[in-house]
Amino acid sequence: MLRASSQLVDVSLRLVGVNLRVVSVNLRLVGVNLRVVSVITPLVSATSQLVSVTSQLVGVTNQRISATSQLVSATSQLVRVNSQRVRVNSQRVSATTQRIRATSRLVRLTSRAIHRTAMKTQTSLFGIIGCPISVMRTPSVSLVIPMFNEELNIEHAMTAAVEACTKYTDDYEIIIVDDASTDQSPFLVACRAAENPCIRMIRHEHNRKLGGSLKTGFAAAKKDLVLYMDADLPFDPDALGRAMRAMAVTGADLIAGYRLDRTLEGPRRTLYSYLYNGLIGVLFGWPHRDINFSFKLMKREVLDAVELKSEGSLIDAELIVKAKNRGFSIQQIGLDYFPRMRGESHLSSPGVILKIFAELWKLYPEMREVVPAEEVERVVREKRSAAGDVHVADRQPLET
Repeated sequence: MLRASSQLVDVSLRLVGVNLRVVSVNLRLVGVNLRVVSVITPLVSATSQLVSVTSQLVGVTNQRISATSQLVSATSQLVRVNSQRVRVNSQRVSATTQRIRATSRLVRLTSRAIHRTAMKTQTSLFGIIGCPISVMRTPSVSLVIPMFNEELNIEHAMTAAVEACTKYTDDYEIIIVDDASTDQSPFLVACRAAENPCIRMIRHEHNRKLGGSLKTGFAAAKKDLVLYMDADLPFDPDALGRAMRAMAVTGADLIAGYRLDRTLEGPRRTLYSYLYNGLIGVLFGWPHRDINFSFKLMKREVLDAVELKSEGSLIDAELIVKAKNRGFSIQQIGLDYFPRMRGESHLSSPGVILKIFAELWKLYPEMREVVPAEEVERVVREKRSAAGDVHVADRQPLET
């Protein structure tokens, strides 16, 4: 019994020792936890401060977002107001444009009515007093512009042509011959023609070069005088008034322009020009100064009497030489020359020059022929009597 009790006491003492060790370990853990708490406490404090600062930043950001929203709302209202103003201004511009067009038409109609009244007054007075009374009549004008890939020039050329024509005549037409262009120039002309009924476009399905384009344009011309001008504006179309005045003063049938300064186009083309003018002068004896310059104003009778056959750039010389050989009087005026600034010229390539000499060889006998005045009158009468059949081949391209 005593032995069992002593064993039990021994076991109890061992358990007490173990519990003391556990208590010691727990005390050490408590110490560690206290150290951790001492470290975490400043972090918690810093985190609290960071949360407070972040809250303040969020508040400021919310205020800025609210202000930005108000600014966006005000800007949207301003945009809507400006859009309404733009629509109103566009409507006003459209109405003003329509008024200008209506006024222009009224001016043209009034001018024609005044002309008809003047002619009737002349007839009435002639019947009363038995002698003619002179009434000034402005000749009508057809302006022919050949065009091939001139999207950079054609709009400005049409504007300048309309300004010149409306300034010097009350009856005009602008005929633009599109020689199978591949750029946007036909579209630009079509848009302008839709706005101005005095502008017409005739299109070639295949490229026919300068001569073919001019023959098409000349065949379509209906007015008293016909002017030929390149699309790159080598001269100021306002020279039309000066040429019409020269034609009235001198009684000339054709006014040919020449460049006052040909050196602006470069030494190579200047040399070509001098040599070509000299060759034409030697072959046909015409004291011209600038045979290939595009300014040529002529009466309709000249085109009725002259049958042009050249398809290339020889057509200028062919027109002048044949007009001279049929007895038409020709005068020359000097003009300021403007070299091409935009686009590419197609009139000085080797192919164009070779075509000139080939056609010159072919047409030389015909261009040398002198036609009597009686034959010229007969040809003109026949063409006038059958005006609808003139140059049928050249009227085949579609007209828009």
